[in-house]
Amino acid sequence: MRRGVLATILGILLLLLPGTGEAHPHLFLETSVGVAIMNGRLEGIRVRWVWDPWCSEDILLECDADGDGRLNAAEAECVRRTFFEDAWDARYFTAVFVEGKKVAFERARDFKVGIMQPDGRIVFDFLLPLSKPPSAKGKVEIVFNDDTIFTAFEEFVGAIGDSSAMKGFASKIYDDFGVKISFVL
Repeated sequence: MRRGVLATILGILLLLLPGTGEAHPHLFLETSVGVAIMNGRLEGIRVRWVWDPWCSEDILLECDADGDGRLNAAEAECVRRTFFEDAWDARYFTAVFVEGKKVAFERARDFKVGIMQPDGRIVFDFLLPLSKPPSAKGKVEIVFNDDTIFTAFEEFVGAIGDSSAMKGFASKIYDDFGVKISFVL
């Protein structure tokens, strides 16, 4: 009898555990990309992440120390340190391909954080410098994807800055919650 009760309790507990089939995103990011071209080379990818309203609120609650709805230099540093610095461990959920070959990039530079008006969403802007800048010619693909399914990237991707160098700019869903951007330089 005791064994049957124990087996039933364990069975119920197993049913209550979340499975991978039930995983879903908790963060939602709108992305935009641009290119940094210098001397005929693709030096880096410019990235903009616009956080969803709920995550934006969490970021402000954590780092807007004076509660004024703006980020001074010390508060912006809190955002960088608390919500951005560790994204390097996941390589910013980013893969870059030029002419079908994966291109390595270094730690992000030129990080800036802002607050979109009037909706108050947090915006991250940064540059991913390519380790060995290839020629600024050919097909470029950028994939934003979080294999843990914790972060979802919106399908629509905008262009940052002068998009005239990015011909045939398009984006599509990648692996359920990621997005793949392609264009030709």
